[in-house]
Parts: sequence; structure tokens; C-alpha cells
Amino acid sequence: MAALPDLSFDYVSSDEIPAALEIEQLGYPTDEAASEASFRLRQSQAGDLFLGAYEQNVSSSSKPRKLVGYICATLSPDTTLTHHSMSTHIPESSSDWR
Repeated sequence: MAALPDLSFDYVSSDEIPAALEIEQLGYPTDEAASEASFRLRQSQAGDLFLGAYEQNVSSSSKPRKLVGYICATLSPDTTLTHHSMSTHIPESSSDWR
């Protein structure tokens, strides 16, 4: 059995958005994938809700970690998940969708 990579978790920085966008585009159809503008909005307004999973890159001193996954969210007063609720961030709101 192959060993699992050593992962760490941290906030996604603005310079890591292209890597997150690449993962997004591989995982969703073109018409459903988030845009770079929406990722930049989420990272700038809800950075504490944009978390990355990083594989440690010991072979390269220029990039000590590689983004291999992420999760991002926004807060909304809406009680259902909609395109609008995912496209805006209302800081005083909740992430409780129940």
C-alpha cells in the first residue's frame, strides 16, 4: 500500500487562487465552475472560509507546499442554497443551512 502524502491545512492566499481555480475547473463542467473573479471575491471577503489542503513539497525549495484541495464558503442570510447566496458574502450571517 502506498503511503499517504503529508498534508497540512491553511488558508488559501491570493497568490494561490490560480491553483484553486485549476482544481475547480477539473472538478466541474465549464458552465458550473466558479470564476476567478468569484474566487478572488471569496478569498478577499471570506478568507477565513477559504481553506486549502496542502501537500508538503520537500523536493522544491521555491514552493514548500502544493495546493491539492480546498473548501470555500460564504455567509448568507438565505435559508436555501442558491446561486445568489453563493455569489455574495454577508459577514453578519450564518453558514447554518438547516
